[in-house]
Amino acid sequence: MFDELELYNRALSAAEIQAIFDAGSAGKCKGTGLDHFKCYEAKGDPVNVTVDLEDQFGVEPGVLVKKPELFCNPVDKNGEGIRNPAAHLTCYWIKEKDETRTVRIENQFGEQTLKVKNPELLWVPSEKIEVIP
Repeated sequence: MFDELELYNRALSAAEIQAIFDAGSAGKCKGTGLDHFKCYEAKGDPVNVTVDLEDQFGVEPGVLVKKPELFCNPVDKNGEGIRNPAAHLTCYWIKEKDETRTVRIENQFGEQTLKVKNPELLWVPSEKIEVIP
């Protein structure tokens, strides 16, 4: 008998393995499996790194990653818990070509149609090492 069988095309991180273990008999298939995040304004030196990005809209080579703009902590919304407390996001300004698309989404607020255009931000998974008072 198999329950919640899942195959990965990569090695799981220690945090991902711990989250599966911590789920225990409650299982790991709840909602989207993604945490909610609360974001704070961030100031820091520009990184000025060029990366190639590929998403569901296509490939964009040579995207310049600029300065950090936001830092996000996972948050417990309405008692839903935090699935991965070590997961944080740092948001950087980027500049890509101008483009517009229409996307249909569904989340806890219902279905929406969004006009998305001009990619401006790159969200980077980050590890918070310490909080400096």
